[in-house]
Amino acid sequence: MRALVLGSDGRLSLQHRDRPRSVDECLIRVTAAGICGTDLELQRGYAQFTGVPGHEFVGIVEQTPDEDAHWMGLRVVGEITVGCDRCDGCRAAGRGHCDVRSVMGILGRDGAFAEYLVLPAVNLHAVPDSLDDATAVFVEPTAAAYRVVDQVPVDGRTRAAVVGAGRLGLLVAQVLRERGADTVVFVRGDPARALCTELGLNAARPGLAARAWGGWLGSASPLAFQARVALARLGDERARAQILRGLSAWSRETRTRAVAAAGQARLEAARARLLQMRGDERQADPESVIEALRALDHAPPPVHAKSCL
Repeated sequence: MRALVLGSDGRLSLQHRDRPRSVDECLIRVTAAGICGTDLELQRGYAQFTGVPGHEFVGIVEQTPDEDAHWMGLRVVGEITVGCDRCDGCRAAGRGHCDVRSVMGILGRDGAFAEYLVLPAVNLHAVPDSLDDATAVFVEPTAAAYRVVDQVPVDGRTRAAVVGAGRLGLLVAQVLRERGADTVVFVRGDPARALCTELGLNAARPGLAARAWGGWLGSASPLAFQARVALARLGDERARAQILRGLSAWSRETRTRAVAAAGQARLEAARARLLQMRGDERQADPESVIEALRALDHAPPPVHAKSCL
């Protein structure tokens, strides 16, 4: 089969490989695959993944274990995290928190940028005939967007802000709106604003967030810190200035809390960079700060930090 393979040098190459084999998983012929922002980050070294990327897919089941024969011939999408169902993580919080999990196209398992892939039947969901492949391939990122309303109560009394009109941001905004929330999307430029308008979403410039959120945006709350980072990346100068002022005033406790909020304290090198900038104001320009914070965001998540689908 043909497969798009990511090497350790970050380069992609089209290769011919044997079809994947698994005695206890289903063989699926991929009919459509989506490109996620995570796939682009893998090329930059995220999770140190090598192999076949891709985790958004639609396919036809062509081979199954005997006990899963009822899946034969069905068009499916799939949950991307494969757990053991035996470890403490699986028993406590489900397969998404498995201590030895693999994640299709991200961690220890080849993904969907190939003609075939394998997944356990328990991970599969049949696609109704009413959805074509181009629509069904959005099931995985839409499921990720719905994790927001799984974790936070949202209803008609909720006011919500989505920072950035990227692919996942737009899906999250639509999910929040569907749940009745008064939702605004903070965007950088006119193309993103036009796309929001086309989708029936309210869009606003990042600078309006500071006025709308008042003093909370400059507070020591980890959530406020995340909001400042996100707005700074959209070009909000006030948010960038607040980050820089915070660097010069951080106590050890506040610094640790803020770094954890930005990246789960996942990358000690980025932490050291932030401390270096704190001690040398000449290095503490906005771009250097954002670069270090971006490094935090790109570090591999700890096992229990993220539930994939």
